[in-house]
Amino acid sequence: MLVSSAATTQSWCAAGFEGSENQTNQDAAVAAMALGAKTVGIGARPHGRASEDDIVAAAISVILAALFAIIVVAAAAVLTMG
Repeated sequence: MLVSSAATTQSWCAAGFEGSENQTNQDAAVAAMALGAKTVGIGARPHGRASEDDIVAAAISVILAALFAIIVVAAAAVLTMG
């Protein structure tokens, strides 16, 4: 685990991580800068919890994708039976 110092704090501010609560992003930013990166392309965007509607929509999407895959496999099997 990387330890913050005055130098890394200044680097985090320059990289846009000032006040970030996500330690992983800060560690990745410091590691990237240590490897010689001039800019760090890590987005530190807070994500809220998924609502019930989002979960239902994702479940329906997964079910439809699985159903489509089964239909495609069945159609391929029927078409190759000749």
